[in-house]
Amino acid sequence: MPDLLARVAIIVTPREPFLKWIRNDLGGKEPFAADEEDERRTIYLLPPFTVTADTFPFVRTHSEEIFALELSQWNEDKRRWPKDRSYSMLTEWFEIEVTSMVWDLAKEPLRYL
Repeated sequence: MPDLLARVAIIVTPREPFLKWIRNDLGGKEPFAADEEDERRTIYLLPPFTVTADTFPFVRTHSEEIFALELSQWNEDKRRWPKDRSYSMLTEWFEIEVTSMVWDLAKEPLRYL
């Protein structure tokens, strides 16, 4: 039987402003092929919250870190990053979905890279 992790997950999906920033950084090229739609999303594991609404204050507190992780996947030169990396800008550039159902189907223990 799979284990239910004692974590909440957020799924961060780029919106058009972020894709536009990437295109600009890539000289106008499309960052994803049509068959790479799933490559756009990033999943972050958060502490467990009993109420989904409690997740967003945590995301707000960590918004600059989340934003930096998303930007650094495309360009590690922080000078090229947008100056505004606020929670408001994060939610403008990314859709954030929350799920409290995180199942571990793997037999191997979790490990960190």
